[in-house]
Amino acid sequence: MDWIGVSEAARVLGVSETRVRKLLRQGALRGRRVSGVWLLDPASVEQRRREAPTVGQTVTPAHAWAVLAAATLLDRQEQSGLSGLLAAVPVAGSARQRLRENLSSAPDADGWSRWLAGRAVRRSYVLDRAGTYRLADDGRVSLGGPRGLARAGEMTSPVGDAIDVYVPEGSVDAVVAAHGLSEDAVGNLALRVVSASVPAALAPIPGRPAPAAACLVDLLDRPDTGDADSATDRLGQILERVRRLTGRGA
Repeated sequence: MDWIGVSEAARVLGVSETRVRKLLRQGALRGRRVSGVWLLDPASVEQRRREAPTVGQTVTPAHAWAVLAAATLLDRQEQSGLSGLLAAVPVAGSARQRLRENLSSAPDADGWSRWLAGRAVRRSYVLDRAGTYRLADDGRVSLGGPRGLARAGEMTSPVGDAIDVYVPEGSVDAVVAAHGLSEDAVGNLALRVVSASVPAALAPIPGRPAPAAACLVDLLDRPDTGDADSATDRLGQILERVRRLTGRGA
């Protein structure tokens, strides 16, 4: 048998490496440690891929932010019924019906990064510590990831060197120029460009933290920061509420 590594298993499953290791610890995937490194049974990985709920197509930017708005409300437990939840999200007509459909077909929490990838186009840059503070205070950006949660008072753990920001499509060139940013494939800065097609009522507000659900999905994209597991758990709790409201719960 040709065993595969954690990174390959994560690619096949469309989840983070942190999530793969958690599945191994839970016994949901078969593997073994060789010299301290996990190796996985490819048949087990393939079985997990087939049995996992399908994510389907990535939703459009506007629909992604509608889902994130609904998920943020559920995270705060501000809505007790589906009708009230749909009414609280600033969408109407066919967009509201699409939101209902998207919530009803939501994948498992560890698939939300791929499902909601359309929320923004990610660019990667390297930024030193002083630069991260300057960028975090730029009124044209909305903090995401761990720093967004920390600024909103929803995360107390150290935020490390990683920084995620959301920037409106119309402001991105000015922000990049102002901070002298140069793209780097493995940089610590994830600059997420929000399409101009996203209604202002749904898009992150510059100068304020991004919606909590968006920050949690950002953490899924950073498996090495140690926060992906906690984000998956919290999104899982949101998903349980979604499924109860849409009739998919136990």
